[in-house]
Amino acid sequence: MRIQWVIITWGRGSGANSIVAYNLLITDVDPLELDLYFERFINPYRSSPPDFDIDFSWDERDDVTDYIFKRYGKEHTALLATYNTFKGRSIIRELGKVLGLPPADIDVIVNEPLASDKHHPFAKHIFRFGKMIEGLPNYLSIHAGGILISERPLNYHTALLLMPKGFPIVHFDMYGAEDLQFHKYDVLSQRGLGHIKDTVKLVKENQGKAIDIHNVSAIKEDVEVKNSSNLANVLVVFILSLRPCVACLQS
Repeated sequence: MRIQWVIITWGRGSGANSIVAYNLLITDVDPLELDLYFERFINPYRSSPPDFDIDFSWDERDDVTDYIFKRYGKEHTALLATYNTFKGRSIIRELGKVLGLPPADIDVIVNEPLASDKHHPFAKHIFRFGKMIEGLPNYLSIHAGGILISERPLNYHTALLLMPKGFPIVHFDMYGAEDLQFHKYDVLSQRGLGHIKDTVKLVKENQGKAIDIHNVSAIKEDVEVKNSSNLANVLVVFILSLRPCVACLQS
């Protein structure tokens, strides 16, 4: 099975400080050349294993996820879950439905919780049981990017829930995964990568020039890039556009 993208991945964060990541082509930055602080990635005092945030173009993320499921099999692959808990007004609405209250009566309790004279007689039960279930799991949702790949079929460890996109999720969150000694893979999407990919394509179509965005050496020596960095003109540059980075460039 082979899959091709114009831009495959972009490793970022503390993982860029690892020479192993550089040698495996996960990142394009030589940490030795730039004297990056390796201990930011891994050190003896970390309480959890290090991980990589690897970004894909926003319009290719579903393709990547589909590839992972086909590559490792649906019995061994699932998305990580998050717990949505009972909280705030949702408690009133959920219990109101359970007790059979009309939507109009539920709205009154939600919008005027202290106006007991306007409440349905069952409101006292809603407030009583609401305190008991506050903070408890309500329903499962999909983690922003976490994927689990297991050696044994995942149903040895958990039930699975099929979500609307066609990918199953496990019945535990990232903390439960750590307790079971699973290491999650974050498949994240980044719109900036999509813009870079589109730019490469447009330059090729309009000017006939092929741009290698992985040629970091050429980028570092580019006069225009240096001038933009020196002037802190980095509004559209991912991460560098954050205020702390801009302040560092301006200092």
